[in-house]
Parts: sequence; structure tokens; C-alpha cells
Amino acid sequence: MKTDKCDFDTDLLRADMDAGQYTWESLLSAGKGSFGRSTVQRALSGKNRLEKSSAQAIAIALGQAPDRYILLEQKAPRSDRSLQLEGIWHAFFVHDPRDTGPTVVRETLIVKQSGSKISGIYDRAADGIGEDFEMEGTVVDKIISGKYWVPNRDSTVGLGLFHLGEKELGDWFEGICTWVDSERINEIAFSKNIWVKTESSSYNEYIRIVNKIMDDEKRLLLERRKTETY
Repeated sequence: MKTDKCDFDTDLLRADMDAGQYTWESLLSAGKGSFGRSTVQRALSGKNRLEKSSAQAIAIALGQAPDRYILLEQKAPRSDRSLQLEGIWHAFFVHDPRDTGPTVVRETLIVKQSGSKISGIYDRAADGIGEDFEMEGTVVDKIISGKYWVPNRDSTVGLGLFHLGEKELGDWFEGICTWVDSERINEIAFSKNIWVKTESSSYNEYIRIVNKIMDDEKRLLLERRKTETY
């Protein structure tokens, strides 16, 4: 039976394992049976091709996007591809209101694009989470940067910036967002920010991974808040 194999980015895997303090044994454990000892050994050797499903399983076990370790030559060429951002996205960040503590927020983001310029609306009213925000930004190579705000609001509360990079062939962007906080005077709030395109064929798998990433962010914020005084 023919298998779908790919070249594997061993250096990136080792870097992620070092950052997460994984050994090959703990990576194997994190995989929960989705790959075996020999697969881990091949992935770390840097000398063998892997089945694509195994490469994706390793990435998922480490909480990464499925295609993270598949070398770019095995994907659609990026050099001739411009980003197509127009469409509907789900944007995630962690908010930390005093009354409830850290909360993962998902917003529906409707994006329009004209060349390297983007604009859009965070449709928060439809999501039942507050006022709508408008946004505008610029695409440079595979990076998007911009600002967002509440229309017709006199104060700077809610005024924010975002800066994200492409992770998964135009379907997943990850970076950081900042905004003027409404509860902590003179404080700029910030959070990891992830956009996932709702039309992506991998949407459900991406959302499973995003939920894990954002839950980890929430736990880190809880730990940081323990050391702070208001």
C-alpha cells in the first residue's frame, strides 16, 4: 500500500521539545498511542522521511498545528502565493476581567481585502459578547498588522493593535494583540491572538488545538496575576 510520506523538520521539532522540556519518552507519552517509539526515533534522527499522518500526530501531541513539521517543499509553494484573507474568521484571545478572572474569548471576524490592505468588523454583537469593533490592517509578506477600535467611542478604551504571522497556509494566523484596558487604569492589556478561517478544511482540528493553546495561556495569566497587586 502506498503511503503519503513527507520530509520532516527535525530541527524545529527539537527546538519545540527543548522549549517544552520534552524528552523523547515524554513525547511518546503525549502521543497517547498515535505513534510509536520507532516513529519518534526516525523523527529525531533527521535522516528519514515520515508518513504525513505520523508527522501530524507528533505536532498535535506537542500542541502545535498539524503541518508544523512538514517541510515547505511538501506543501503548496509559498513564494508565489499571496495571502487571501477575505472571508470569515474566528479570532481568539484571553481577557482578564476582575469579576470573573481570565476568560478565553472567541470573536467572529469578517474581513475584506483590497491588495495589501484589509478591513473588517469583529461581529461581537452577533456573538453576544458586547459592542462591535472595526479594524484595518496591512499585509506584508506573510505578516498582518493593524489596529481595531469601537466606532464613535470618545475614549481610548478598547483601542488595540494586532500583529500576526501565517502558520498554516493562509488558514491560521498567530501572534499577539494589545488594547487599552477598561478596568486597570493606565494598563495596556495583551494576549496571544489566533485567527482561524472558518472555511478551512482543517477547521475542527485547528479549533481543538487552539482551545488547548488558549487554555494554557489562561493558566499562565492566572499564575502571573497571583504575583500582582491591583
